[in-house]
Amino acid sequence: SISVLLKAIENDDSEVSHYASTAISDVLSRFKRNQKEIDEQYRQYGDDEEIVTNYRKYVYKYLSYQIFPEVERDRYLSLYEEIMQKTYQLFPDKLAEEDYEDWLNLLVKYDKKEDAKRWLSTMEKEYPDQLSTYKAELEFGFRYDRKFFKEVLQTIKSSQVMLDEKMIEIVRFFQDI
Repeated sequence: SISVLLKAIENDDSEVSHYASTAISDVLSRFKRNQKEIDEQYRQYGDDEEIVTNYRKYVYKYLSYQIFPEVERDRYLSLYEEIMQKTYQLFPDKLAEEDYEDWLNLLVKYDKKEDAKRWLSTMEKEYPDQLSTYKAELEFGFRYDRKFFKEVLQTIKSSQVMLDEKMIEIVRFFQDI
């Protein structure tokens, strides 16, 4: 798996590290080759729900691995945002809560505050009073806006949303702030 290869790159054994770097390079080459083909289909048939959805999932998968150099990463983040926007415009019902949450986590991870803020607003509109929306709001607030973070915690406490174990722990941990 790619996560194993990323760990192996940090290995003290130079042979292991070299092998892992080579394998990652192969993965990137395969991604770029496939991405180019899929992009051609996307540009030609961009109103086809299956093509748009598959492309979105394909690009997300590789962005989540965190294997791109910064310049390429930003290029693929822009591409992914374009695909998300097209999906939202043409097939909004195909964007599940998890799709928004995953996208927002990437944006926060890569410190794309304004983009995250905009997409968080979209998620709030599409999935109000949902656990995944609260999780995304907390992630954003914790990283960028502590006042907003506290407000979301208060909203969660007074809401009727069923919390999972992780969210219960978060609410308990931060209940006195």
